[in-house]
Amino acid sequence: ADTLEAIGGKDAWIEIVTMEGIERLDFLEFSQKLGDGESSSIAIACRREWVFLTDDKHARGIATKKGVSVVGSVGLLKLAVDQEFLDLLEADKLLVKMIRSGYFSPIESISELYSQ
Repeated sequence: ADTLEAIGGKDAWIEIVTMEGIERLDFLEFSQKLGDGESSSIAIACRREWVFLTDDKHARGIATKKGVSVVGSVGLLKLAVDQEFLDLLEADKLLVKMIRSGYFSPIESISELYSQ
């Protein structure tokens, strides 16, 4: 319950929404190839012009074909640094922890994104 309150409470940084109207039809189309979570997320992102957050290659491809902007975990960590939710050291530590837990990352450090 604490996590749900943090996500959907008065200081929420994630909004809990439900599909409406044509989003439900889009969901049915996407659910032929994806799970319910990805399908509903893409349907909502497509119609509301929101960004879709996923690391799933197949879901990223379908979303991109529908014109949906897609961000993965590495992009989210970079955005958190850019928006000053995390400093670079914190983002790097989180990425290392993710990699040690089995996450496949195209980079070893968020710092790499700033040294190019």
